[in-house]
Amino acid sequence: MKKILLIISFIFILTSCTSGRKTTVMELNMNNEKYNEILEFFNSIDENEEISGIIKGEENYTLIFNNPKFKIDKVKVDYSSDLMKINLQGEDSEKEPIKIYNIILGDDYRKNIDTESKNHSVVVERSGKEIKTVIIDALNMED
Repeated sequence: MKKILLIISFIFILTSCTSGRKTTVMELNMNNEKYNEILEFFNSIDENEEISGIIKGEENYTLIFNNPKFKIDKVKVDYSSDLMKINLQGEDSEKEPIKIYNIILGDDYRKNIDTESKNHSVVVERSGKEIKTVIIDALNMED
């Protein structure tokens, strides 16, 4: 019994010490207004651009990462995971999926935003494993 309590308290201490340092991927809840914003944003991008963008929320940020080659056909939200898939028009659309993550940026990151350079590298993690590093546009971001 004593060993079990010791293990539980060790896990609690370990998780409380590391919580705040990671970028957390959260479920993205969509409404019609946000859906239209996303379609408008992606369909306005030139197909030769590699671009990413942010739609700012009140308490978190919706991170949009994109390498567009086709116009968007429709958006599909998978509520059982942290991932939204966007179907693109064109035969190669399955090879070039667009992923949208709703992320809560850690306090350390928010404090160190450099609004002059605009571009920031953010590691998005899922279940402790790195998915990818993305470049986000910090234009219009406020502390």
